[in-house]
Amino acid sequence: MHFVKSLFKRSPCALSFPVLSINEPEIVMNEKKLPKRKPDPAMMQALRSLPLEIKQSLTREEADAFLYEDVWPDSLLEKLKGYFVDVDEGS
Repeated sequence: MHFVKSLFKRSPCALSFPVLSINEPEIVMNEKKLPKRKPDPAMMQALRSLPLEIKQSLTREEADAFLYEDVWPDSLLEKLKGYFVDVDEGS
């Protein structure tokens, strides 16, 4: 990155281009960083216990929803529909 910065400083350009700050993308990326969240150990265990083909079919967003969200996307519900247990059946 220092090479790129020094290259721009040393070689003036005959064309007129708007000057872009190389540090701007770093600032934007740093602002978007989310704090680390710890998943519920029971949900992590449940995710790990799923069959391999189900785990491999999950997208990153679906896996994050499984671990951290109360409301899951329809795609995740569809993939896991065979694993739901009705807790009111025995009552």
